[in-house]
Amino acid sequence: MLVNEYPIITVQFPVVEIAGNSIPEDADEFWEPFVYQFEGYCDSWPEIRVDFKFDFYNTRTLFWLMKLFSLLQKASGRVPVQVNWFYLEADEDMQEIGENFKNSMKLNIKLKKR
Repeated sequence: MLVNEYPIITVQFPVVEIAGNSIPEDADEFWEPFVYQFEGYCDSWPEIRVDFKFDFYNTRTLFWLMKLFSLLQKASGRVPVQVNWFYLEADEDMQEIGENFKNSMKLNIKLKKR
């Protein structure tokens, strides 16, 4: 079975959707340009919504997710920010990760079954 290593990122103002797997060996090469671009959205958009719909991600991706959440937290002092963390009903690990983000970040994070 062929598994896509990279997430699908869709940007359609004011929504950014990040979905699928993020397990690339070159996570820094993938995520760094996007995080730089995302920072521009956070600085210029009058509102932001991010929908996370991960199936799986690796530990290096978590590093970059923390950067995204940090940018969102900073932006939330200026504009409305909504984060939706989607998880499959049977995926307790992904649900728990979403709960951890919700409990540790000063952001409006909603957990949603998909």
